[in-house]
Amino acid sequence: MKRRESENQRSVNALRADYEAITNFPLSVIFVGDISVANSAKIVPAIVAEGLASKPIGYHVTIDPEDRLRVYITRAFRAEWFSVNDRVGWVDRNPILRIADAIELKSKNLPRYEKIAGSDIRLLLVADRTSNSGKLKLEKSVQVDRKGFKLVYFLSYPETVTVFDRV
Repeated sequence: MKRRESENQRSVNALRADYEAITNFPLSVIFVGDISVANSAKIVPAIVAEGLASKPIGYHVTIDPEDRLRVYITRAFRAEWFSVNDRVGWVDRNPILRIADAIELKSKNLPRYEKIAGSDIRLLLVADRTSNSGKLKLEKSVQVDRKGFKLVYFLSYPETVTVFDRV
């Protein structure tokens, strides 16, 4: 999921760079739907055609370059471009299996970490709930096998940190 989100954001960033090469004033641009290559070719010309440079801050317009894409554009104080598809979804409220899998994966590098930094190795796992790939929230106190790490921290950003300090 994170890879797909990163690829989508790279596409959005490329559109933003194309737009800013033509005219550079801040916009909030929110994409809902498929940001395909065919759709992308139509987005920047459609935004430029709106003539937003002469509009006041807060002015809003919606464009539909294709059936499966809608773009919400607002003249803003600062630029912010993103795909809403990668930011909405369900929160996994019992992600212990995903946490355990991540600990297992990272534990394969533990000997290398210990060789470089010594025996007090701690692991920080971050779930950024502002993106779909990070929609994890541990609601119950549970124990996990730390797989050799002294402590494991699970940060469910932006709210909570859980510390796993015993098996």
